[in-house]
Amino acid sequence: ANVPIGIDLIRGNVKKIDKDGICLADGRHVAADLVFLATGYRQIFPFLKDQKNDQQNDAPLPNRHFIINDDEPNLAFIGFVRPNVGAIPPLAELQAMWWTLRLENALLPDVESAPCYKLVDRKLNYAVDHGYYSFALAREAGFFPNLMKWIRKRPAVAFAVAFGQAHNPIFRLDGPFSDPQAPTICATELCIPIRQRPLLMNLLFCINLSFFATVNAVAWLFYDCVLLLSSKKN
Repeated sequence: ANVPIGIDLIRGNVKKIDKDGICLADGRHVAADLVFLATGYRQIFPFLKDQKNDQQNDAPLPNRHFIINDDEPNLAFIGFVRPNVGAIPPLAELQAMWWTLRLENALLPDVESAPCYKLVDRKLNYAVDHGYYSFALAREAGFFPNLMKWIRKRPAVAFAVAFGQAHNPIFRLDGPFSDPQAPTICATELCIPIRQRPLLMNLLFCINLSFFATVNAVAWLFYDCVLLLSSKKN
């Protein structure tokens, strides 16, 4: 039988629930057969030292990639960042990979990624760009994909890395967490959506890639020239 379903979005604080529905704090009574409470949550850690009991705002996350504080590296906050696109678990996996290397003092020396992944004008101050954040962790931890190596060894893998999204298998190609199955996944599954894109979209992507590669090359040369001139003056 076709039974009409009526769903109402009700805003307000629930005072009590009776046999006919809910009573709100402002005196309203809403008849209901089923009540679903979408209350959300606050991110607070009252069991940690130096955490203020702020009932209105979320507690801040650590300063190092929102994972650890350098003065307390054994305590990690995994899975708290919010990406602009994609799911949280893939980033949590990369965070765990980064943290285990940090515990072993195995992060690359003298390599520290700038937090350019932070998103501004967002409700959450720990919102991040998924791609930038993933590559920032990979750069410090040594599981950054070696594009030139894969161009020579298996071009389809390099194609997936260069033109695809920051999917986790590309961070299993090289480094301490490399997986022998990752190249095949990149060359097959990750290439499929790229090949299915309209030709014009891929062409525009190549144009953007070429433009920013040129800008980065000029900036890199300019930076090296400034360093060289500074060293000569000194």
